[in-house]
Amino acid sequence: MTYIETSSGNRISREAVITGSDRILISGHTTVHPYAYLHGQVTLHDSLHPEDAQDLVPTISIGKYCYVDHHASLTPPAYPSEKHLHGTLKIGNYVVLGEYCAVEAASLGNRILVGARARLSNMCVVYDCCVIEPDTVVPPKCVVPPFSLVSGAGPTFKVKDLNGCYKEIIELEARELNVLG
Repeated sequence: MTYIETSSGNRISREAVITGSDRILISGHTTVHPYAYLHGQVTLHDSLHPEDAQDLVPTISIGKYCYVDHHASLTPPAYPSEKHLHGTLKIGNYVVLGEYCAVEAASLGNRILVGARARLSNMCVVYDCCVIEPDTVVPPKCVVPPFSLVSGAGPTFKVKDLNGCYKEIIELEARELNVLG
């Protein structure tokens, strides 16, 4: 596996599938693994940004110390009423996206762990310091409050409180993954 290293400390695999790379903003010290899919080549909804600024606005923004594992998929959220129009996907700092997870959320806050094969459905919002367990499906337009442990899918979907100490635990996990891979 070969990676491209940027001056800001990002490590991006040559095997990652990235469309619209000029519309994707990665802040620094972020790792994108092979076969991760970043779909930045989408048309933004006009109400979000004037038409003349469409090319300047990033469709995907990723914060510092994020980790995008193998086969993870990031796609900006789609507007259901208007086909082929999207909003922006904003991901905060210290976010870990597990293998085969699919993200179509509007935003992910800081310090979030997303387990393998989890799905963050269209237009959902996940606030700071949350753990999304493996195989969880967060429903469309769902708002996950800060310090939450999320699990299940459909009728078994649950949101529980998360201890405040997870703030440091998640940050440490994200930093270690970026250093050790």
